[in-house]
Amino acid sequence: MTEFFWRPNQHYYFDGARMPFGLEKHFFDLFQAIRVHQPTGFDYDAPGSNIYSEFSYYVLAKAMQEPDKPFEHWEQHFLQAYGAAGPAVGAYYRHWRGLWDAKFGPQLKEILVKGKVFNFARGVMWNLKDFYTEADFDTTDAHLAEAAAQNLLPRERALVDKLRLANAHSRQIFLAVARPSDDNSLALLKFRREHGLEEFPHNEQYWGDVTGVRRVEQFKDFTPPYLRTPLFWSFRLDPKDEGQAQQWFKTAPADFRKWDKMPTNGNWENPGRHYTYPSPETRALTANYDGIAWYATTVTIPADWQNRDVLLYFGAVDESCWIYVNNKLAGEHLFRNRDDWTTPFTIPINDVIDWSKPEQTVIVRVEDKAGAGGIWKPVWLVSKAR
Repeated sequence: MTEFFWRPNQHYYFDGARMPFGLEKHFFDLFQAIRVHQPTGFDYDAPGSNIYSEFSYYVLAKAMQEPDKPFEHWEQHFLQAYGAAGPAVGAYYRHWRGLWDAKFGPQLKEILVKGKVFNFARGVMWNLKDFYTEADFDTTDAHLAEAAAQNLLPRERALVDKLRLANAHSRQIFLAVARPSDDNSLALLKFRREHGLEEFPHNEQYWGDVTGVRRVEQFKDFTPPYLRTPLFWSFRLDPKDEGQAQQWFKTAPADFRKWDKMPTNGNWENPGRHYTYPSPETRALTANYDGIAWYATTVTIPADWQNRDVLLYFGAVDESCWIYVNNKLAGEHLFRNRDDWTTPFTIPINDVIDWSKPEQTVIVRVEDKAGAGGIWKPVWLVSKAR
């Protein structure tokens, strides 16, 4: 007979999103299904208790101790900790369990695929608007408000307050991810700071700054909106360093759009393989290229920025660069210190903006003497009050 030992640490992949999933009964039922096959034992390997999953941890751990009792028994056992607020807190959890039954459960396999390597939480976060609505948080906030209105002992009220804070936090996360905007990301960051919550959770950053809080933090000295320039800029190599003498910085958009293109989120030696640009020919030339190259694009500046300080914000350029706006030198960033190729910098452009034109031309000459080269972190338009 085959023997097996069950260690349900797949639970780990359902944590970290700081969102309510309503998965408590799913894991209880999974445990019961496995128990039928008579495993030799269990090892509960949870990553640590947190307000978003402590109910599911509790139920599963208790079920391992007394497996013959039904889910509803352990649910009521858990809710006793909330005293008179127990029924309303139960309604809160049942709402999210209904969401699991309606959306998460039926799509579980697809979510795991979307999240890559069976990461459920990541799959949800990358597609958050498909699963939640703001009405979900309105309903659950109402349940928790009812819970808070009960006559509670201090420890019971503290538990309810924790749930209310968590639900408010989840709402802010939902808005930042499902309705991405600088204002929503700033609101989430402000909420976390006001309540002493972790500002930049590792998982959110690992999943690609899904809430945008890292992005808005880097622009803390500026006023939203923060406008990202195109990912792909026109690109031309200058191996003979003749572009300066030939005034490539005066190239018209109609002409530089005939150049190849290069992404501005990585060095020119290794543009993403999944990108259509640059061409195979350019990829071959830049694979080990040290020297001069030119980037070009156009940007549209909001008309209501005319009385503000307007700047180009470069995430990073490797190594030195000269920035031209509308054929005029706006500024330069020279590689003088060892970390200059990794640090962001700004170039004020008020003096070279032509407000009579709908688009401004931006051309950047980049010089790379060794190693990787190019504009390798995105470029933004930012502004602040004078």
